[in-house]
Amino acid sequence: MGLCCSAPPQSQQRPQLVRIQQESQPNQDVNLQYSIQFKILKEETGEDFKKTKAYISYISEQELQKFRNHFWETRVEGQQEIWQILRNVVKEDIQNAKAMIEAMDIKLINNSLQSVYDHKGKRYDIPIFCINDPQKYDVREQIKSGVGLIPILVRSPKFNGQDLKIEIDLQNQVEVLKNQIKEQKQVKTLRLFFGGMELKDKNLLSEYNLKENDIVIAFL
Repeated sequence: MGLCCSAPPQSQQRPQLVRIQQESQPNQDVNLQYSIQFKILKEETGEDFKKTKAYISYISEQELQKFRNHFWETRVEGQQEIWQILRNVVKEDIQNAKAMIEAMDIKLINNSLQSVYDHKGKRYDIPIFCINDPQKYDVREQIKSGVGLIPILVRSPKFNGQDLKIEIDLQNQVEVLKNQIKEQKQVKTLRLFFGGMELKDKNLLSEYNLKENDIVIAFL
């Protein structure tokens, strides 16, 4: 009788941190959309999988915290449970954070918390300002970076060919802009669009990468 040899059973233990290297890279676009609030530097900050590019904040510490809260509280893609875990992970030390990631079977792209997958293959991208504190705050650079009041043009077929010029702080929510238009044009309802996207009331104007004299389309 011959001997039948079989391969040893594979370990059932889940790897603590799984790197996905071939499939994709951390999404830099999630940081670029905040380029008027933050300047990304060449050097890095943080440790282990919380390491990111360092950055300078053009907004105050208080405003930065508002930005962070707004990001975490307005996620609609993916699972809310995963978003909450990721929000907690950034606050924990590395050892506890690793344990939380392992428990939820979260997979890191290139060992970075900036882009991860859940166990269903859904991707989650986190901007660096939610992971690490800035190298410094430089609120004096607000005007140079485009933060603060900027003029934008509001266009509508019902404006008789005259664009409405409004100066607005990009850190305001969309509904603030809507209220200004309603007040000046004496209308009760309207929808705003920019770059083919509808501007949602609770989103910050800065999320749409608006710049000076950009044209927002209004449907009254």
